[in-house]
Amino acid sequence: QCCGLPLISIGLAERHEQYTRRLEKQFKAAGVKQIVTACPNCFYHLRGTFDGIEVLSLYQLMADAGLKGLAIDGPITVHDSCPDRQSGEIGDSVRTLLSANTLVEMPHHKESTLCCGSGGMVSMVDAQLSDDRAATRLDEVRQSSAAYCVSACMGCVKRLQSGQQAKLAAAAEQETPSSQPQVIHILELVFN
Repeated sequence: QCCGLPLISIGLAERHEQYTRRLEKQFKAAGVKQIVTACPNCFYHLRGTFDGIEVLSLYQLMADAGLKGLAIDGPITVHDSCPDRQSGEIGDSVRTLLSANTLVEMPHHKESTLCCGSGGMVSMVDAQLSDDRAATRLDEVRQSSAAYCVSACMGCVKRLQSGQQAKLAAAAEQETPSSQPQVIHILELVFN
């Protein structure tokens, strides 16, 4: 089930409220006591929404269990998702999972992280702004000299990957070589 955040993001507050109450009824009817989320948006959006249902981050559970990410060659940088800027809970867990590697921080990280260009459904409203934001963030990724840019947000990963593909296509047209760090979701590294 969707967490319902897209409804709020496009301004459908009443519909969001109805959807959320329907979700709560379904969860309670099934006896749900905890929800484990892999998506930062879902985690922050659902946390505190349902009485008597705890919302947990998969990454915090994995870090608490002592799981470490795959040791890989080359430094890694972390792209924190927009909803994680304030508390940093998910980003801290991701960094713990990657602690077997060399971590390099970009100038804008944690609470100052730059948006990947996907946040707030901007790509649906202003595609050029979305492209510009992705390009700006990818410039920081490249400047970090990281071999990998890792995120816990699949939306961020997909947006940054598509931004990279656009850059590679432009470099190919101009016949200029372009090396790019690999943008990857944390679960792809943890589970190889």
